[in-house]
Amino acid sequence: MGTDEHPITVTTLPAERQYRLTCECGWAATAVTINHAKLLSGRHAPDPVHE
Repeated sequence: MGTDEHPITVTTLPAERQYRLTCECGWAATAVTINHAKLLSGRHAPDPVHE
């Protein structure tokens, strides 16, 4: 998940039923569903636009 510049690691937190997202640049977030995780990671590290 993420991009080459911002590789994002997703860790499942089973007790809380959440996903912890962390990026090598120091950004972090918590998501409640895998779709939410994709949304948050897309906002932090959007896919590069190819022209």
